[in-house]
Amino acid sequence: MSCKIETGAVIWALGKSKAYSASDLVQRVLSVLDIVAGGIHHAPCSFDHLDHLANETIGIVWGAALATYDPDTLMRLVLFADGHSLKVEVAPHSSRALALTFSHRTNRNGERFESPGIASLASKWVQTQEVA
Repeated sequence: MSCKIETGAVIWALGKSKAYSASDLVQRVLSVLDIVAGGIHHAPCSFDHLDHLANETIGIVWGAALATYDPDTLMRLVLFADGHSLKVEVAPHSSRALALTFSHRTNRNGERFESPGIASLASKWVQTQEVA
């Protein structure tokens, strides 16, 4: 699944965060957040605090819950991060917020690659599971 990067969302968010350029990683992350939040202006995070971490990773503080159903924000995060060839890590930040860390998808040699798609990955995972 290849996803289009919504440049309007990127421009809006970068206008809020004057310190960052629109690198490929920033564009992909902001495009995913735009989809997950139902509009970048609804994203429960501050674009003044996009943290550029080591090895081309970006961290944000997400000030809302993530769920797979009602609202399906966690499912959208996983699907669209995969569609944008991003790895995303979700960790606790505080009692009311989550830390999301995004980076490019890489293979074991550290080379970037496009995702084969979530359906393909799920199918391979199912094939490796033992049937009881």
